[in-house]
Amino acid sequence: MTELAKQKRNAYMREYRKNNKEKIKEIQEKYWERKALGQEEEFKTELKEDSTTMKELRTEKLTEKLENMIDGETISFYVEDLDSEIVEEIESNN
Repeated sequence: MTELAKQKRNAYMREYRKNNKEKIKEIQEKYWERKALGQEEEFKTELKEDSTTMKELRTEKLTEKLENMIDGETISFYVEDLDSEIVEEIESNN
């Protein structure tokens, strides 16, 4: 792109941003929301793939559940559901 074309584009964009402040604000908010969601999904994927961290979190969660266990409930119920519960807990803390 030539220098003149760059100058024309930049001038146009400055004018556009000046005249459309609310629209630019909306676009930026949507961008950062999508970006944050993508990073959250990436974090969940990494967490699921990191077996050491997941085992530590499972152990922590299982210990917590056992300490608060109600009569008649079985440990296998908790073991089956721990991965998704850990991810949900992490999501709620963010």
